[in-house]
Amino acid sequence: MAVARIPALFVGFVLVTTLASAAVEKVAIRQASLLPPDFRMYVDIRGDKDGDVKALPLSAVTARFGGQPVKVNSFRPFAESGEGVALVFAVDVSRSLDDSLFHQMREGMASWIDRLGKSDRVAILAFGDSVQIPVEFTGDKDALKKAIAGLAPKDNHTQLHAGIREAIRLAGRLDKDLPRRRAILLLSDGKDEGSGLAVEDVLEDMRVDRIPIYAIGASTLPPNERENYLEILHRIALRSGGSFEQTETLQGSYDRVRATIDRVWVADFDCSKCPADGHAYPVSMEINDGNREAGDQAEVTARSATDAPPRSRYAAIGIGVALLLALGMILVRRMRESVAFEGAAEAGIRDSTPLTFHSGFTESPSGGFTADQGRGVQIVLVRRDMARDERYAHRLLDAIIVGRSEGAGLRIEDREISRQHCKFELVNGHVVVSDLDSKTGTSVNGIPVQGRQKVESGDIIGLGRAEFRVHVVES
Repeated sequence: MAVARIPALFVGFVLVTTLASAAVEKVAIRQASLLPPDFRMYVDIRGDKDGDVKALPLSAVTARFGGQPVKVNSFRPFAESGEGVALVFAVDVSRSLDDSLFHQMREGMASWIDRLGKSDRVAILAFGDSVQIPVEFTGDKDALKKAIAGLAPKDNHTQLHAGIREAIRLAGRLDKDLPRRRAILLLSDGKDEGSGLAVEDVLEDMRVDRIPIYAIGASTLPPNERENYLEILHRIALRSGGSFEQTETLQGSYDRVRATIDRVWVADFDCSKCPADGHAYPVSMEINDGNREAGDQAEVTARSATDAPPRSRYAAIGIGVALLLALGMILVRRMRESVAFEGAAEAGIRDSTPLTFHSGFTESPSGGFTADQGRGVQIVLVRRDMARDERYAHRLLDAIIVGRSEGAGLRIEDREISRQHCKFELVNGHVVVSDLDSKTGTSVNGIPVQGRQKVESGDIIGLGRAEFRVHVVES
Protein backbone atom coordinates (compact mmCIF):
# COMPACT_ATOMS: atom_id res chain seq x y z
CA MET A 1 0.00 0.00 0.00
CA ALA A 2 2.71 2.44 0.89
CA VAL A 3 4.29 4.00 -2.15
CA ALA A 4 7.89 5.03 -2.58
CA ARG A 5 8.50 8.15 -0.49
CA ILE A 6 9.39 11.24 -2.45
CA PRO A 7 11.46 14.18 -1.21
CA ALA A 8 9.47 16.68 0.81
CA LEU A 9 8.29 19.70 -1.15
CA PHE A 10 9.24 23.05 0.27
CA VAL A 11 6.14 24.63 1.82
CA GLY A 12 5.81 28.20 0.62
CA PHE A 13 4.07 31.06 2.34
CA VAL A 14 2.01 32.54 -0.45
CA LEU A 15 1.68 30.56 -3.69
CA VAL A 16 -0.32 27.39 -4.28
CA THR A 17 0.79 25.07 -7.06
CA THR A 18 -1.24 22.16 -8.36
CA LEU A 19 -0.67 19.49 -10.97
CA ALA A 20 -3.83 20.23 -12.87
CA SER A 21 -5.00 23.65 -11.75
CA ALA A 22 -4.36 26.66 -9.52
CA ALA A 23 -7.60 26.42 -7.52
CA VAL A 24 -8.81 24.12 -4.77
CA GLU A 25 -12.20 22.77 -5.76
CA LYS A 26 -13.17 20.28 -3.05
CA VAL A 27 -12.07 19.29 0.47
CA ALA A 28 -13.20 16.01 2.08
CA ILE A 29 -12.24 14.86 5.60
CA ARG A 30 -11.59 11.15 5.18
CA GLN A 31 -10.69 10.54 8.81
CA ALA A 32 -10.27 12.53 12.02
CA SER A 33 -8.16 11.09 14.83
CA LEU A 34 -8.13 12.72 18.28
CA LEU A 35 -5.96 11.59 21.18
CA PRO A 36 -5.34 14.81 23.13
CA PRO A 37 -3.07 16.65 22.84
CA ASP A 38 -2.72 15.22 19.31
CA PHE A 39 -5.41 15.95 16.75
CA ARG A 40 -4.94 14.74 13.18
CA MET A 41 -7.04 14.89 10.04
CA TYR A 42 -6.57 12.97 6.80
CA VAL A 43 -8.02 15.14 4.06
CA ASP A 44 -8.60 14.63 0.34
CA ILE A 45 -8.10 17.89 -1.57
CA ARG A 46 -9.06 18.08 -5.22
CA GLY A 47 -8.42 20.79 -7.76
CA ASP A 48 -10.27 21.77 -10.93
CA LYS A 49 -11.23 18.82 -13.11
CA ASP A 50 -10.48 16.54 -10.15
CA GLY A 51 -6.76 17.26 -10.43
CA ASP A 52 -4.26 16.49 -7.66
CA VAL A 53 -3.07 19.33 -5.46
CA LYS A 54 0.71 19.54 -5.55
CA ALA A 55 1.53 21.87 -2.66
CA LEU A 56 -0.17 24.15 -0.16
CA PRO A 57 1.17 26.68 2.36
CA LEU A 58 0.48 26.14 6.04
CA SER A 59 -1.27 29.50 6.10
CA ALA A 60 -3.94 28.18 3.72
CA VAL A 61 -5.30 25.83 6.39
CA THR A 62 -7.73 26.72 9.18
CA ALA A 63 -9.56 24.32 11.49
CA ARG A 64 -11.96 24.27 14.43
CA PHE A 65 -12.63 21.81 17.22
CA GLY A 66 -15.97 22.16 19.00
CA GLY A 67 -16.40 25.54 17.32
CA GLN A 68 -13.06 26.88 18.61
CA PRO A 69 -10.02 27.55 16.38
CA VAL A 70 -7.07 25.18 16.73
CA LYS A 71 -3.49 25.86 15.68
CA VAL A 72 -2.18 24.02 12.62
CA ASN A 73 1.21 22.46 13.43
CA SER A 74 1.95 20.73 10.13
CA PHE A 75 0.37 19.95 6.77
CA ARG A 76 1.87 17.56 4.23
CA PRO A 77 0.99 14.92 1.63
CA PHE A 78 0.47 11.45 3.07
CA ALA A 79 3.30 10.07 0.91
CA GLU A 80 5.72 12.30 2.80
CA SER A 81 4.48 11.40 6.28
CA GLY A 82 6.17 8.01 6.54
CA GLU A 83 2.94 6.53 7.92
CA GLY A 84 1.34 3.22 7.10
CA VAL A 85 -2.33 2.31 6.81
CA ALA A 86 -4.39 -0.08 8.95
CA LEU A 87 -6.77 -1.58 6.38
CA VAL A 88 -9.70 -3.95 6.89
CA PHE A 89 -10.66 -6.19 3.98
CA ALA A 90 -14.41 -6.79 4.51
CA VAL A 91 -15.37 -9.63 2.15
CA ASP A 92 -18.76 -11.03 1.19
CA VAL A 93 -18.60 -14.86 1.27
CA SER A 94 -22.19 -15.62 0.29
CA ARG A 95 -23.43 -17.65 -2.67
CA SER A 96 -24.79 -14.49 -4.30
CA LEU A 97 -21.26 -14.09 -5.75
CA ASP A 98 -20.23 -16.69 -8.34
CA ASP A 99 -16.87 -18.49 -8.30
CA SER A 100 -15.41 -16.57 -11.23
CA LEU A 101 -16.11 -13.16 -9.69
CA PHE A 102 -14.87 -14.30 -6.29
CA HIS A 103 -11.65 -15.57 -7.88
CA GLN A 104 -11.02 -12.04 -9.19
CA MET A 105 -11.67 -10.65 -5.71
CA ARG A 106 -9.11 -13.03 -4.19
CA GLU A 107 -6.52 -12.19 -6.84
CA GLY A 108 -6.97 -8.46 -6.25
CA MET A 109 -6.56 -8.84 -2.48
CA ALA A 110 -3.45 -11.01 -2.89
CA SER A 111 -1.93 -8.44 -5.25
CA TRP A 112 -2.64 -5.71 -2.70
CA ILE A 113 -0.88 -7.73 0.00
CA ASP A 114 2.20 -8.09 -2.22
CA ARG A 115 2.54 -4.30 -2.26
CA LEU A 116 2.21 -3.68 1.48
CA GLY A 117 4.71 -1.29 3.02
CA LYS A 118 6.62 -2.02 6.23
CA SER A 119 4.26 0.13 8.32
CA ASP A 120 1.03 -1.17 6.79
CA ARG A 121 -1.25 -3.57 8.66
CA VAL A 122 -4.21 -5.56 7.30
CA ALA A 123 -7.07 -7.45 8.93
CA ILE A 124 -9.49 -9.71 7.07
CA LEU A 125 -13.19 -9.88 7.94
CA ALA A 126 -15.64 -12.21 6.20
CA PHE A 127 -19.42 -11.95 6.36
CA GLY A 128 -22.00 -14.48 5.21
CA ASP A 129 -24.15 -16.58 7.54
CA SER A 130 -22.14 -14.94 10.33
CA VAL A 131 -19.33 -12.42 10.73
CA GLN A 132 -15.85 -13.88 11.15
CA ILE A 133 -12.34 -12.39 11.45
CA PRO A 134 -9.92 -14.96 9.94
CA VAL A 135 -6.92 -12.68 10.55
CA GLU A 136 -6.47 -9.79 12.97
CA PHE A 137 -4.28 -6.82 12.02
CA THR A 138 -0.87 -8.04 10.87
CA GLY A 139 1.92 -7.26 8.44
CA ASP A 140 2.61 -10.97 7.83
CA LYS A 141 2.01 -11.33 4.10
CA ASP A 142 2.06 -15.14 4.13
CA ALA A 143 -0.60 -15.33 6.86
CA LEU A 144 -2.77 -12.84 5.01
CA LYS A 145 -2.47 -14.66 1.68
CA LYS A 146 -3.30 -17.97 3.36
CA ALA A 147 -6.44 -16.48 4.87
CA ILE A 148 -7.45 -14.99 1.51
CA ALA A 149 -6.97 -18.34 -0.22
CA GLY A 150 -9.28 -19.93 2.33
CA LEU A 151 -12.18 -17.61 1.53
CA ALA A 152 -14.99 -18.98 -0.67
CA PRO A 153 -18.57 -17.94 -1.58
CA LYS A 154 -20.32 -20.80 0.25
CA ASP A 155 -22.71 -19.21 2.78
CA ASN A 156 -26.45 -19.00 2.21
CA HIS A 157 -26.95 -15.55 3.75
CA THR A 158 -25.20 -12.19 3.63
CA GLN A 159 -24.96 -10.34 6.93
CA LEU A 160 -23.65 -7.27 5.15
CA HIS A 161 -24.83 -4.65 7.64
CA ALA A 162 -23.49 -6.63 10.61
CA GLY A 163 -20.23 -7.08 8.72
CA ILE A 164 -19.90 -3.34 8.12
CA ARG A 165 -20.62 -2.57 11.77
CA GLU A 166 -17.94 -5.03 12.90
CA ALA A 167 -15.47 -3.69 10.30
CA ILE A 168 -15.99 -0.18 11.69
CA ARG A 169 -15.37 -1.46 15.21
CA LEU A 170 -12.25 -3.32 14.09
CA ALA A 171 -10.87 -0.36 12.13
CA GLY A 172 -11.51 1.94 15.08
CA ARG A 173 -9.25 0.07 17.51
CA LEU A 174 -6.73 2.18 19.39
CA ASP A 175 -3.88 -0.35 19.63
CA LYS A 176 -0.60 1.52 19.96
CA ASP A 177 1.16 -0.60 17.33
CA LEU A 178 -1.40 0.23 14.62
CA PRO A 179 -1.03 3.16 12.21
CA ARG A 180 -3.45 6.01 12.90
CA ARG A 181 -4.57 6.08 9.28
CA ARG A 182 -7.51 3.68 8.85
CA ALA A 183 -9.59 2.45 5.93
CA ILE A 184 -12.06 -0.31 5.05
CA LEU A 185 -12.11 -2.01 1.65
CA LEU A 186 -15.58 -3.51 1.24
CA LEU A 187 -16.18 -6.20 -1.40
CA SER A 188 -19.86 -7.08 -1.83
CA ASP A 189 -22.92 -6.91 -4.07
CA GLY A 190 -24.71 -4.74 -1.48
CA LYS A 191 -27.43 -7.25 -0.58
CA ASP A 192 -28.09 -7.83 3.13
CA GLU A 193 -29.82 -11.00 4.32
CA GLY A 194 -30.25 -11.96 7.94
CA SER A 195 -28.25 -9.31 9.80
CA GLY A 196 -31.31 -7.80 11.50
CA LEU A 197 -29.91 -4.32 10.95
CA ALA A 198 -31.35 -1.61 8.73
CA VAL A 199 -29.30 0.58 6.42
CA GLU A 200 -30.11 3.50 8.74
CA ASP A 201 -28.40 1.69 11.64
CA VAL A 202 -25.23 1.35 9.57
CA LEU A 203 -25.35 4.98 8.45
CA GLU A 204 -25.78 6.12 12.05
CA ASP A 205 -22.62 4.21 13.01
CA MET A 206 -20.69 6.38 10.55
CA ARG A 207 -21.84 9.73 11.83
CA VAL A 208 -19.11 10.05 14.48
CA ASP A 209 -15.44 9.01 14.13
CA ARG A 210 -15.53 8.74 10.37
CA ILE A 211 -13.53 5.83 8.90
CA PRO A 212 -13.68 5.77 5.09
CA ILE A 213 -15.23 2.74 3.43
CA TYR A 214 -13.99 2.16 -0.11
CA ALA A 215 -16.63 -0.10 -1.60
CA ILE A 216 -16.14 -2.17 -4.72
CA GLY A 217 -19.49 -3.34 -6.04
CA ALA A 218 -19.01 -6.88 -7.33
CA SER A 219 -22.37 -8.35 -8.36
CA THR A 220 -23.86 -11.22 -10.35
CA LEU A 221 -27.42 -10.51 -9.20
CA PRO A 222 -30.28 -10.03 -11.71
CA PRO A 223 -30.23 -6.51 -13.24
CA ASN A 224 -33.16 -5.12 -11.20
CA GLU A 225 -31.66 -6.29 -7.90
CA ARG A 226 -28.13 -5.40 -8.95
CA GLU A 227 -28.79 -1.69 -9.40
CA ASN A 228 -30.85 -1.40 -6.24
CA TYR A 229 -28.31 -3.02 -3.93
CA LEU A 230 -25.27 -1.38 -5.51
CA GLU A 231 -26.94 1.98 -4.96
CA ILE A 232 -27.22 1.13 -1.24
CA LEU A 233 -23.52 0.23 -1.24
CA HIS A 234 -22.77 3.54 -2.95
CA ARG A 235 -24.73 5.43 -0.30
CA ILE A 236 -22.90 3.71 2.55
CA ALA A 237 -19.48 4.43 1.04
CA LEU A 238 -20.16 8.12 0.48
CA ARG A 239 -21.62 8.63 3.96
CA SER A 240 -18.45 7.15 5.49
CA GLY A 241 -16.19 9.60 3.67
CA GLY A 242 -15.01 6.91 1.26
CA SER A 243 -15.78 6.13 -2.37
CA PHE A 244 -17.61 3.60 -4.51
CA GLU A 245 -16.38 1.63 -7.51
CA GLN A 246 -18.59 -0.25 -9.94
CA THR A 247 -16.70 -1.82 -12.79
CA GLU A 248 -16.26 -5.04 -14.68
CA THR A 249 -12.47 -4.92 -14.17
CA LEU A 250 -11.82 -5.55 -10.49
CA GLN A 251 -8.07 -5.03 -10.68
CA GLY A 252 -8.60 -1.54 -12.06
CA SER A 253 -10.91 -0.81 -9.12
CA TYR A 254 -8.26 -1.97 -6.64
CA ASP A 255 -5.70 0.33 -8.24
CA ARG A 256 -8.00 3.34 -8.10
CA VAL A 257 -8.92 2.71 -4.47
CA ARG A 258 -5.24 2.37 -3.54
CA ALA A 259 -4.48 5.68 -5.24
CA THR A 260 -7.39 7.36 -3.42
CA ILE A 261 -6.19 6.11 -0.04
CA ASP A 262 -2.62 7.30 -0.66
CA ARG A 263 -3.41 10.74 -2.08
CA VAL A 264 -4.73 12.34 1.14
CA TRP A 265 -3.00 15.12 3.05
CA VAL A 266 -2.12 14.85 6.74
CA ALA A 267 -2.89 17.82 8.99
CA ASP A 268 -1.72 17.92 12.61
CA PHE A 269 -3.17 20.39 15.12
CA ASP A 270 -2.39 21.58 18.62
CA CYS A 271 -5.25 20.22 20.73
CA SER A 272 -3.61 20.57 24.14
CA LYS A 273 -6.75 22.24 25.48
CA CYS A 274 -9.14 19.72 23.96
CA PRO A 275 -10.98 17.46 26.42
CA ALA A 276 -10.58 13.69 26.64
CA ASP A 277 -14.07 13.10 28.04
CA GLY A 278 -15.45 10.51 25.62
CA HIS A 279 -17.90 13.00 24.10
CA ALA A 280 -18.38 13.70 20.40
CA TYR A 281 -17.41 17.12 19.08
CA PRO A 282 -17.84 18.80 15.68
CA VAL A 283 -14.62 19.47 13.78
CA SER A 284 -14.10 21.41 10.57
CA MET A 285 -11.32 22.30 8.17
CA GLU A 286 -11.08 24.92 5.45
CA ILE A 287 -8.54 25.46 2.68
CA ASN A 288 -8.13 28.93 1.14
CA ASP A 289 -5.64 28.98 -1.72
CA GLY A 290 -6.04 32.70 -2.36
CA ASN A 291 -8.53 32.11 -5.17
CA ARG A 292 -11.14 29.83 -3.69
CA GLU A 293 -12.12 28.40 -0.32
CA ALA A 294 -13.44 24.90 0.30
CA GLY A 295 -13.97 22.87 3.45
CA ASP A 296 -15.62 19.96 5.18
CA GLN A 297 -16.84 19.04 8.66
CA ALA A 298 -17.21 15.87 10.71
CA GLU A 299 -17.65 14.66 14.28
CA VAL A 300 -14.99 13.01 16.42
CA THR A 301 -14.93 11.40 19.86
CA ALA A 302 -12.44 12.91 22.32
CA ARG A 303 -10.89 9.68 23.58
CA SER A 304 -7.81 9.11 25.70
CA ALA A 305 -5.04 6.62 24.97
CA THR A 306 -6.27 4.45 27.86
CA ASP A 307 -9.40 3.60 25.85
CA ALA A 308 -7.42 1.07 23.79
CA PRO A 309 -8.86 -2.46 24.16
CA PRO A 310 -6.78 -5.53 25.08
CA ARG A 311 -5.34 -7.54 22.21
CA SER A 312 -3.95 -10.69 23.80
CA ARG A 313 -5.30 -14.12 22.99
CA TYR A 314 -6.36 -14.56 26.59
CA ALA A 315 -8.33 -11.33 26.44
CA ALA A 316 -10.06 -12.57 23.29
CA ILE A 317 -10.93 -15.86 25.00
CA GLY A 318 -12.25 -13.95 27.99
CA ILE A 319 -14.41 -11.79 25.76
CA GLY A 320 -15.77 -14.91 24.03
CA VAL A 321 -16.65 -16.54 27.34
CA ALA A 322 -18.30 -13.34 28.51
CA LEU A 323 -20.39 -13.22 25.35
CA LEU A 324 -21.54 -16.81 25.85
CA LEU A 325 -22.49 -16.07 29.45
CA ALA A 326 -24.32 -12.95 28.34
CA LEU A 327 -26.30 -14.93 25.76
CA GLY A 328 -27.19 -17.50 28.40
CA MET A 329 -28.38 -14.78 30.76
CA ILE A 330 -30.48 -13.27 27.98
CA LEU A 331 -32.21 -16.60 27.30
CA VAL A 332 -32.90 -17.16 30.99
CA ARG A 333 -34.19 -13.61 31.37
CA ARG A 334 -36.54 -14.03 28.42
CA MET A 335 -37.91 -17.30 29.79
CA ARG A 336 -38.50 -15.83 33.23
CA GLU A 337 -39.81 -12.41 32.29
CA SER A 338 -41.71 -13.19 29.05
CA VAL A 339 -40.02 -10.28 27.40
CA ALA A 340 -42.03 -8.37 24.88
CA PHE A 341 -40.86 -5.80 22.37
CA GLU A 342 -39.66 -8.43 19.89
CA GLY A 343 -38.46 -7.02 16.63
CA ALA A 344 -38.66 -3.37 17.60
CA ALA A 345 -39.30 -1.30 14.50
CA GLU A 346 -38.32 2.23 13.67
CA ALA A 347 -41.91 3.43 13.83
CA GLY A 348 -42.62 1.94 17.28
CA ILE A 349 -42.77 -1.21 19.40
CA ARG A 350 -45.57 -3.66 19.99
CA ASP A 351 -46.68 -3.29 23.61
CA SER A 352 -47.60 -6.66 25.11
CA THR A 353 -46.09 -8.02 28.32
CA PRO A 354 -43.59 -5.39 29.40
CA LEU A 355 -40.19 -5.85 30.96
CA THR A 356 -40.00 -5.65 34.73
CA PHE A 357 -41.15 -2.19 35.78
CA HIS A 358 -40.02 -0.29 38.82
CA SER A 359 -42.22 2.22 40.58
CA GLY A 360 -41.76 5.67 39.11
CA PHE A 361 -40.13 8.50 40.99
CA THR A 362 -42.58 10.81 42.74
CA GLU A 363 -40.57 13.96 42.17
CA SER A 364 -42.09 16.40 39.73
CA PRO A 365 -40.01 17.82 36.90
CA SER A 366 -38.45 21.16 37.72
CA GLY A 367 -40.71 22.68 35.09
CA GLY A 368 -43.69 21.90 37.31
CA PHE A 369 -45.53 19.60 34.88
CA THR A 370 -47.00 16.34 36.22
CA ALA A 371 -48.81 13.86 34.00
CA ASP A 372 -52.19 12.53 35.03
CA GLN A 373 -51.99 9.23 36.90
CA GLY A 374 -52.45 6.28 34.57
CA ARG A 375 -51.32 8.30 31.55
CA GLY A 376 -47.87 8.97 30.18
CA VAL A 377 -45.67 7.15 27.69
CA GLN A 378 -43.74 3.92 27.48
CA ILE A 379 -40.01 4.60 27.02
CA VAL A 380 -37.81 1.78 25.73
CA LEU A 381 -34.02 1.78 25.34
CA VAL A 382 -32.59 -0.81 22.92
CA ARG A 383 -28.85 -1.32 23.23
CA ARG A 384 -26.94 -0.83 19.97
CA ASP A 385 -24.38 -3.60 20.36
CA MET A 386 -24.05 -6.75 18.25
CA ALA A 387 -22.91 -8.77 21.24
CA ARG A 388 -25.84 -7.86 23.46
CA ASP A 389 -29.60 -8.09 23.06
CA GLU A 390 -30.76 -5.76 25.81
CA ARG A 391 -33.96 -3.76 26.09
CA TYR A 392 -34.91 -1.59 29.04
CA ALA A 393 -38.43 -0.27 29.46
CA HIS A 394 -40.33 1.95 31.87
CA ARG A 395 -43.68 3.71 31.92
CA LEU A 396 -42.84 7.39 32.17
CA LEU A 397 -45.45 9.38 34.11
CA ASP A 398 -43.39 12.34 35.26
CA ALA A 399 -39.70 11.55 35.75
CA ILE A 400 -37.36 8.55 36.04
CA ILE A 401 -33.67 8.21 36.83
CA VAL A 402 -31.42 6.04 34.63
CA GLY A 403 -28.28 4.56 36.19
CA ARG A 404 -26.52 1.65 37.90
CA SER A 405 -28.09 2.27 41.31
CA GLU A 406 -30.59 -0.29 42.59
CA GLY A 407 -32.88 2.65 43.31
CA ALA A 408 -32.84 3.87 39.71
CA GLY A 409 -36.20 3.76 37.99
CA LEU A 410 -34.49 2.29 34.94
CA ARG A 411 -31.43 0.34 36.06
CA ILE A 412 -28.61 -0.52 33.63
CA GLU A 413 -25.72 -2.54 35.04
CA ASP A 414 -22.75 -1.14 33.16
CA ARG A 415 -19.59 0.16 34.85
CA GLU A 416 -19.37 3.02 32.32
CA ILE A 417 -22.76 4.29 33.48
CA SER A 418 -22.95 6.31 36.71
CA ARG A 419 -25.17 5.28 39.63
CA GLN A 420 -27.50 8.16 38.76
CA HIS A 421 -26.55 8.97 35.19
CA CYS A 422 -29.40 10.91 33.63
CA LYS A 423 -33.07 11.73 34.06
CA PHE A 424 -35.96 11.37 31.62
CA GLU A 425 -38.92 13.67 32.15
CA LEU A 426 -42.30 14.16 30.55
CA VAL A 427 -42.77 17.90 30.10
CA ASN A 428 -45.77 19.35 28.28
CA GLY A 429 -46.24 16.11 26.37
CA HIS A 430 -42.58 15.84 25.34
CA VAL A 431 -39.84 13.52 26.60
CA VAL A 432 -36.69 15.37 27.65
CA VAL A 433 -33.40 14.10 29.06
CA SER A 434 -30.86 15.80 31.30
CA ASP A 435 -27.47 14.65 32.55
CA LEU A 436 -27.03 14.24 36.32
CA ASP A 437 -23.34 15.21 36.48
CA SER A 438 -22.37 11.73 35.34
CA LYS A 439 -18.72 10.81 34.93
CA THR A 440 -18.97 9.90 31.24
CA GLY A 441 -21.74 12.22 30.09
CA THR A 442 -25.02 11.89 28.22
CA SER A 443 -25.54 12.64 24.53
CA VAL A 444 -28.41 12.71 22.03
CA ASN A 445 -27.43 11.73 18.49
CA GLY A 446 -23.78 12.31 19.38
CA ILE A 447 -24.27 15.82 20.77
CA PRO A 448 -23.51 16.25 24.50
CA VAL A 449 -26.59 17.15 26.54
CA GLN A 450 -26.48 20.60 28.10
CA GLY A 451 -29.46 21.28 30.35
CA ARG A 452 -32.59 19.62 29.01
CA GLN A 453 -32.67 17.99 25.55
CA LYS A 454 -35.82 16.85 23.75
CA VAL A 455 -35.85 13.14 22.80
CA GLU A 456 -37.90 11.51 20.05
CA SER A 457 -38.36 7.93 18.84
CA GLY A 458 -35.38 6.82 16.81
CA ASP A 459 -32.87 9.09 18.57
CA ILE A 460 -29.61 7.60 19.82
CA ILE A 461 -28.93 8.14 23.52
CA GLY A 462 -25.29 7.88 24.57
CA LEU A 463 -24.54 7.03 28.20
CA GLY A 464 -20.77 7.12 28.28
CA ARG A 465 -19.63 4.63 25.64
CA ALA A 466 -22.93 2.73 25.68
CA GLU A 467 -25.46 3.67 23.00
CA PHE A 468 -29.19 3.00 22.98
CA ARG A 469 -31.89 3.66 20.41
CA VAL A 470 -34.85 5.18 22.18
CA HIS A 471 -38.48 4.34 21.38
CA VAL A 472 -41.33 6.38 22.80
CA VAL A 473 -44.74 4.71 22.66
CA GLU A 474 -47.89 6.50 23.78
CA SER A 475 -49.77 4.67 26.54
